[in-house]
Amino acid sequence: MPDALDAALEKAVDNEIHVRDFYLGSIAKVSSQLARDILQFLADQEVRHMEDIKAYQRKRVGETDAFVLSERITLTTRKAAKSFFGSHRKEFEGTMKTDPDAAGIFDLGKDMEKNGYDYYQQQAERTQDTDARAFFTFLAEEETYHYELLENMAKYFLDPGHWFLEQEAWMFEG
Repeated sequence: MPDALDAALEKAVDNEIHVRDFYLGSIAKVSSQLARDILQFLADQEVRHMEDIKAYQRKRVGETDAFVLSERITLTTRKAAKSFFGSHRKEFEGTMKTDPDAAGIFDLGKDMEKNGYDYYQQQAERTQDTDARAFFTFLAEEETYHYELLENMAKYFLDPGHWFLEQEAWMFEG
């Protein structure tokens, strides 16, 4: 019979599937190829989270010892995003057209990521298992970064010119 931690991990997988499906379903609703690429990137990140949760579950029940949280932390969304956005730099620079549909989808995604953060934070606080606490905290941090990325992209697709000014403001501040 599954315990509370098993149930929390199963719900986490279900949540990640739901968010992934939202991103994949939203790809056809935006006109910008850049927005579609960002949504695909986010869907891929949700798949990575599902794989991490399932690997953690297998380790927890002794099926494998291959899951090492410190190794997963080195492959964070932040690092993947840096690579993704670096490879799409020209698209960002070449897209100065607003896309309110994309901005709206990114706003909905923010709500989903916030819910994920709240869930993982709550589970980290509830569990007495220090490994599980560290794992849920890691997932909460990942959701925080997804939220920040979506917030940034919503701003970009509403007003790319202003977004560029904000991003480059540091060059003029000192």
